[in-house]
Amino acid sequence: LDSDHPDPLGSAPAPCGISADDPLGLRDSVIDGKYRIDSLVGQGGHSYVYRAEHLTLEAPVAVKLLKPDSLRSQDDLSRSESFLEEGRLLFRACSLHPAVVQLKDCGSACTTHGAVAYLVMEWLAGRTLADEIGSRKPSERNRSLHEALAKFAPVADCLGVLHSRGITHRDIKPGNLIEVPGNVATPLKLADFGIAKWTAPDEPCSSTSGLKLTPQFAAPEQWSRRLGKTGPWTDVYSFALCVMHWMAGHKSELATWDHVTTTLDPGHRPTPRHFGLELPASVERVFERAVSLSPQDRYPTVTAFWAALTAAAGQRGGRPLPVRSTLLIAAAAAAIATTLLVVGACAVGSRFQRSATGSAPTPEASMAPLVALPASAAPAPSPSASLAPAAVPLRQNSRSTQASESRRRSSPPRESTPLPPPRAADSSPPESPPPSSPSDILRSRTGPL
Repeated sequence: LDSDHPDPLGSAPAPCGISADDPLGLRDSVIDGKYRIDSLVGQGGHSYVYRAEHLTLEAPVAVKLLKPDSLRSQDDLSRSESFLEEGRLLFRACSLHPAVVQLKDCGSACTTHGAVAYLVMEWLAGRTLADEIGSRKPSERNRSLHEALAKFAPVADCLGVLHSRGITHRDIKPGNLIEVPGNVATPLKLADFGIAKWTAPDEPCSSTSGLKLTPQFAAPEQWSRRLGKTGPWTDVYSFALCVMHWMAGHKSELATWDHVTTTLDPGHRPTPRHFGLELPASVERVFERAVSLSPQDRYPTVTAFWAALTAAAGQRGGRPLPVRSTLLIAAAAAAIATTLLVVGACAVGSRFQRSATGSAPTPEASMAPLVALPASAAPAPSPSASLAPAAVPLRQNSRSTQASESRRRSSPPRESTPLPPPRAADSSPPESPPPSSPSDILRSRTGPL
């Protein structure tokens, strides 16, 4: 839909038998036995758009037909061929990304002006961003940068894919961006490929001089050939203006022809500050480069522009999570880590218990499961075991006995050193010297209480 062009319905006298709201006289007629024309919904510089009904599928479609005045001003065959070339390019584009309005069919219809080429596209029951901006009240707040990033992300991704395949739209504006309610994957779609161009990725497009452009969003090179040819950088300029215009709303002052003078003025660039948007300096610099007068100074593609804009806004390709969501995720991670530690400790403890001789380990042993018990430090038998006849006489264990046996086993016998005299059985155990190594500390903590 090209609603931004100053060409309202009924601006010229309608031919006999043709009303202003039906310039081609197609209402209630059937095209190719499949599409019943219902009503005119819009028009652009070169075409009319009708709402129609697919009789077989019983579903609404949009039918775009070439304007008769275009046929009178140029050769009929070449103009129709250019229109069908638009259809072929649109079919290629919509197969690359779902954010492009989908092409369903094409052909030629008989009208009161003769045969007219037509394109059949999906019907989008929504409104354009131009309509949404126009419906705002002057007192409404500006839209934030984070809202704009979420709003335009599908179109930015779409244009990045098209640029990588050599397709440049060259007419990005709010009137060609259609909101699709209820569509989560592509809530915003790109339409009207009337002046789009396909070239090799490293080859610039031809000039758009002489074509009907939307002055508020056309790039400088579309007005002056001396600045070079059009290309993906042309879409960068127009797309950046769309983002700023959507954020500022009525305050953007993009509805006058004076913007053409601003576009070609190197000292007066349409940056966010110019539209009254208070954004960080890093974001201001990104937009300033995107709307540079010279195409060589801009970002080469919308992908590069969008990456720089999201980085300047402090995002990594998407909107940051709210603080509450971040805290919930951190708490969940901490709970999972604690659970894993408890499960690991229980697994190690059960492994140690299975390796024991069958008796329950002492509390000290369960606290240090990785320390091997010496042979002399066998756990004391339970009372029930003392009632049964013992095949082997029990041996009394004490902390001093363990320490002395350990020292005797670890130290080689010396002939010059006499053995100490034996102590009485009823004497109290001497205080053991402080352990000199970690192994002695662990050994002293594994004996019975």
